[in-house]
Amino acid sequence: MALTYYLDIPDIVRHLMREYWPGALTIVAPCKINVIYSPIRGGGKNIGLRMPNHPVILEIIKRVGVPILGPSANFHGDPTPYSIRDLNPELVKLVDYVVPARLPAPERSDGGQGECTVKQPSTVVDCSATPYKIIRKGAVIL
Repeated sequence: MALTYYLDIPDIVRHLMREYWPGALTIVAPCKINVIYSPIRGGGKNIGLRMPNHPVILEIIKRVGVPILGPSANFHGDPTPYSIRDLNPELVKLVDYVVPARLPAPERSDGGQGECTVKQPSTVVDCSATPYKIIRKGAVIL
């Protein structure tokens, strides 16, 4: 699906997608501005896309047949939540549904509370320029 939205896909983007997707790598690259609504791309000409490594989310994407816009699960400046318990209750009030990191299972140590296993944000790499730049260091080491 990502290939539909990127414009003139550089070889580095294809390489990163093959190597690290699904996973915690957000790839920023030029996009088809006539296809992606301006606020989603921040009014610019690039888009940051990531393919999650999460079976529930991948199944939702597969079934709806389109990518899902998934902003951060925290307010700007708040710590990154790695569990449903870490979510700011004020943020939770603003959404229709919270998808747990994993499906509940009584025998799990997190008691079905949706504990994230990676506990790091995604790495963000900007491939809109040569050479590419790491915007944020995270779970994926490039």
